Amino acid sequence: MISDIIRSFNAYGRSVNYLFKPWSIKYVIASGLLSLLTLVAFILVIYFYGDNLIDSLFLALTPKALSIEWLVVVFEWLTRILLWLGLIFIFKYIVLIITAPIMSLLSESVEIHLTSNTIPQLGFKDQIKSMVRGTRLALSNVVREILITIPTLLLSFIPGFALFTTPFLLVVQSYYAGFGNFDFFMERRYNIRESRIFMNRHRGLAIGNGFLFLSFLLVPIVGVLLSPPLSTIAATVASLDLMDND
Repeated sequence: MISDIIRSFNAYGRSVNYLFKPWSIKYVIASGLLSLLTLVAFILVIYFYGDNLIDSLFLALTPKALSIEWLVVVFEWLTRILLWLGLIFIFKYIVLIITAPIMSLLSESVEIHLTSNTIPQLGFKDQIKSMVRGTRLALSNVVREILITIPTLLLSFIPGFALFTTPFLLVVQSYYAGFGNFDFFMERRYNIRESRIFMNRHRGLAIGNGFLFLSFLLVPIVGVLLSPPLSTIAATVASLDLMDND
């Protein structure tokens, strides 16, 4: 696993060289704009409807609790923090879904230029299939991640367990984020079941890629614009490198 994580990290460094090539720049711009528009939409939803959600949660409090001013302030801030954490959790999957056709084309372009392989161009129907596959995989991964995350968070309330659950959750988030990026390469070779088998054999690839993807995504504006295409290129480079050495 460690060797696969290192391979993912190395692929990320090499991928910067391909980010603004003539054959990749159009995909980088298109995916960046979609990601940015998605982020703006999420922010607007929270801005206009976040207070309504907070007010609804306040109504669940007893009148006695509402009379305690400091408790109301703490509750309000905790709710806002949870909303933003939810945004980050969902955002990565939404980005993977809406940029799927573009990222598939980018992954193809990277493979063509690095290997000289001939890959049939995707037609409109193929692009729709790519989006459907990406949506199915993302929804499946969301469910799996939630089923792991919720009991792990509950364990975090046990004194001392947070020291272990926090890094574990980071690994889980990284794995599923990286899985999504690698699927843009794997969809040309495997069905979803076969893709899961491949990723289970090479978890380190997904963890390394996903960790850098999530870290870069937190960088204001630049991360949202460049993290998806950079991670897709890195996943493709790492996959080609793995196959060349197998």
